Amino acid sequence: MRFTQRWEATLLAMLLMQARANRDLQTDMLRIELERRGQTQPLNRTQYSRLIKSLTEGLDRIPGRPVLLEYGPRKATVGPWRLRFKTPCAFEVDKSDMIGSIEASASASFVGEGDQSKHIPWPYPLMLSVRAPDALHKLLSACLISDAFAAQGNFHSALETLQPIYSQPLSCDLRVMLNLREALYSKRLGEFTEARAFALKVLKADPAQLQDPTLRQHASFLLDRIDYDESPGTAHIRLWDLANAPSPTLGADLRTAPDWHNLRALLARRRLLGIATRQIPPGSDPNVQKLHHHALLHLETAIYWALSLKDWEKLQAFVANVAFHLQSVLPLGLSNVRQIFAWYALMMNYAEKLDAGKDSAWEYLFLGEFWLDHEQELRQTSQPACSASDPFYIIQEMHPAYENFYLRAIERIQHCADYRQVAIAQINYLRFIQAHLGPKKKAAAEKALCALLQNVPSLRDQLEAEGYGAYLPRQA
Repeated sequence: MRFTQRWEATLLAMLLMQARANRDLQTDMLRIELERRGQTQPLNRTQYSRLIKSLTEGLDRIPGRPVLLEYGPRKATVGPWRLRFKTPCAFEVDKSDMIGSIEASASASFVGEGDQSKHIPWPYPLMLSVRAPDALHKLLSACLISDAFAAQGNFHSALETLQPIYSQPLSCDLRVMLNLREALYSKRLGEFTEARAFALKVLKADPAQLQDPTLRQHASFLLDRIDYDESPGTAHIRLWDLANAPSPTLGADLRTAPDWHNLRALLARRRLLGIATRQIPPGSDPNVQKLHHHALLHLETAIYWALSLKDWEKLQAFVANVAFHLQSVLPLGLSNVRQIFAWYALMMNYAEKLDAGKDSAWEYLFLGEFWLDHEQELRQTSQPACSASDPFYIIQEMHPAYENFYLRAIERIQHCADYRQVAIAQINYLRFIQAHLGPKKKAAAEKALCALLQNVPSLRDQLEAEGYGAYLPRQA
């Protein structure tokens, strides 16, 4: 397609991105993006008319007309506009320009940097309407308790512990997701009238407020399932003919989306640290503060998808990455020790309450090192908590203040980790012994570590290169 009007390509790109989320493109969103790209005056109706006419004619010239531009009667110049796909289409927006710039602007919008950017929404679902790691931690801790009850089949308690969560500043997507949880739990309890009410509540949610278009579709399916479970002997006749197949959507690929957002967060952290250590020129990326918030936004979206899918393994991994990200920016003054430990505690509680993380032992290594590095400060500010509602709660055998934590870590690692991880676990145990236990246990721990280093000749050099040299026993 040859574009003949200024901003025609930008309009098409934004329409495609909105189509991914099954949403219309609003006039204000287009106006803000054009201003950001240098349009000093808002387009008038004549300019909008030419722009829409040229784009429509271009799309109509594509063989088979697979994509149509739609808008309401007499709405061509005021929107909103939407793309309708007559046949399946693959498309890609140039990420080096359009998507990258929109994500950068969106991440800035939550830290109050300029009036223009704050109107540009983050184009992915989030958990909260505010950006605060502590608020997100509080929310996830509450969700964990409810989900743990549900995983044990205790749906009454799962419903009861969901209720206080609604007092928090939830995003529209999360509020609707929790309504779906309530519909499902009520159905499992045989409370079909209540289950229908929750599902209908989801269907009444404003689609324009949702970044996850699959929520309402799932509620529609759930209504059919509720009908069947309430009276399968009679409902099957109607549902055979009327239960609709899920409509194809241009939403996120749920096999990929959580991990993609997690990867974007990891990349943002690496670039942030590269700029902070002057390995990357400061002018080549947004500043450290923006990259920090950018990483947290992506992690929050990754957490949203994992929570929605009840994928506890990924959810625990993403929570661990929040903790590790906050730990990485501690020297920059962007986090604090108590905050980081609270996220590590939440990570361990997913292992305890939802049996997550058995295929890895990294959580023991990360938490063990962090505790040993900051033990004095953490002991002064928080004793091992005994209440599940405490942000620092970890059951005793999984708390790094106790010897059993390090023994459990070594036992776990023997089954699922490489020699490097085994060595790090033994180093952590040796450090704990030196601080709290006697010489007999120290000698036994040093002997075990020396045996491992002798059996794997390259391991000592690798550990020294990673900064563990000060903790290694001297060579004989």
